[in-house]
Amino acid sequence: MPEEPLELAMIVGSVRDGRLGPTVANWIAGQARERDDWNVDVIDLAEIDLPLVLPDFGGPRPSASSTPGASSTRTGSRPTPPAATPPPRPCSTSSPGGR
Repeated sequence: MPEEPLELAMIVGSVRDGRLGPTVANWIAGQARERDDWNVDVIDLAEIDLPLVLPDFGGPRPSASSTPGASSTRTGSRPTPPAATPPPRPCSTSSPGGR
């Protein structure tokens, strides 16, 4: 009796511009599809009409099209994130007193 194939769902969770997730996920999916005992799906959250902002608990749920910065392609329409703070400077490896 043949066994049922393994169901593998890969979720690409990043929706930002310049993301590499779909490239990596599609490569891995291609490798996995070479097996006869796996069924592979790639789920890209950028292709799904999800709201980027949710209301407070119990509030009305906005539609994705009414969410500020949302679009059907989610490319180039999101607000620019705040600039990152620079990393802290590395600590000196010398001990106090120059020893």
